Amino acid sequence: MNKAEESLGHFTCGNSCAQSILMTFGKDYFKNAEDAARLAAGFEAGLAFRGEVCGAVSGGMMVIGLKYGHSGPADELAKERLYKLTNEFLTDFESKCGSTSCNKLLNVDISTQEGISEAVNNNSFGTICPNAIKTSSQILEKIFEENR
Repeated sequence: MNKAEESLGHFTCGNSCAQSILMTFGKDYFKNAEDAARLAAGFEAGLAFRGEVCGAVSGGMMVIGLKYGHSGPADELAKERLYKLTNEFLTDFESKCGSTSCNKLLNVDISTQEGISEAVNNNSFGTICPNAIKTSSQILEKIFEENR
């Protein structure tokens, strides 16, 4: 099973987009999947159902930070690499999905009950979110492969 399939499996089991990405790619950094899920929990639905940054994007950014992030303010080379890779991730995601905003991807305002209802009625969470998770996973795998 590849990382995209594993991430989609977590989502199918009821985890959020951010949790699904972090649980899959964070295995080397967490004692267990539950710790990864707890860390990513507040990023669900565009930051706690505000519809802002897509959870698959937030999860991807956390994963890049885990792998390439700097641990101190003086590590300028690590910062430079991190910003290069996160911008590459964001640009690639945006070009493939059209936006990094949860509301724009879902084409509704999920910060309102009406927007959530519309997204549920249109099955947006069941169609758009899996695509975002798959895309995020594939971009992460590409970045990791190119930056070994």
